[in-house]
Amino acid sequence: CKDKIGKAGAVQEQLQELLVQSAQAKAAEQALQERLRQEQGIYDLEQHIASNRRKVAQAVKAAEEAALTARRDKLDFDAVQAAYLQGQSALLAQNLAEGQPCPVCGAVHHPQLAEIPDNLPQKEDVQERRERAEKSEALRQERQIAIEKFSAALAEQEQRHKELRHTYGADGSLEDWQARLTAAGQRGQELVVNTEQCQKLVRQVQSWQKDIDGLEEEEKELRKKYDASRSDFAAAAAAKEQAEGEIPQAYRKDGALQQAVHELDHKVRAYEQALKKSRTVLAKAQQEAVRW
Repeated sequence: CKDKIGKAGAVQEQLQELLVQSAQAKAAEQALQERLRQEQGIYDLEQHIASNRRKVAQAVKAAEEAALTARRDKLDFDAVQAAYLQGQSALLAQNLAEGQPCPVCGAVHHPQLAEIPDNLPQKEDVQERRERAEKSEALRQERQIAIEKFSAALAEQEQRHKELRHTYGADGSLEDWQARLTAAGQRGQELVVNTEQCQKLVRQVQSWQKDIDGLEEEEKELRKKYDASRSDFAAAAAAKEQAEGEIPQAYRKDGALQQAVHELDHKVRAYEQALKKSRTVLAKAQQEAVRW
């Protein structure tokens, strides 16, 4: 019985191994949780990088369009202003007379007076073109600043991404790391269940050991009583035989003597039954241990 219960030592070793594995699995799961958190941050950063790249491309396109509009409006302003100034010279020439000094150049001879052009721009036209050109130039500068802003943010994010990927190699997608964490969690849960079952088994074996130890002690006591009863019975039988040989024939059927012998025999049988019951209980305990 003790040899079979001795297997409890192997169960204890298995329990210690399971406890170590559970601790290792828990540490691995925590490491995977941290790695998944980092991968989620890298994934989010990649989304921001892609968004900023689109913003930079859009800003470049918008800046090119703004630059084209600003250049066109500047040329339009320069042309209208030039036409306006030329028209002012023509207007001044209309009041000049031969011999009268020109208010512009001071000449007194005017062989060819400037002619007033068709569609002479007005001062309001020049002002309108100037404001339009200034507004277009302001928009061009604003679009250029937007390019610089988005480009700076993009460069910073790309540098951050490069540093993170140097620390955390690209050895799996976000879904891959999530699957690894899920598998680690399942493995850890299996170890927890196995550990609990092993702990329960250890407690059962310890309980069986205690019960068997008690039964063995009880068997020893019963065996002592049985041996003592057999000795008493043998002594009584010998005494009876001696007494029967010594007493007259007429007294050998003494009822009192027979009753005493009968009671002693009944006591021995009671001890034998108790011993048999103890052995039955012990056998059941051994069978439980073997089944385990």
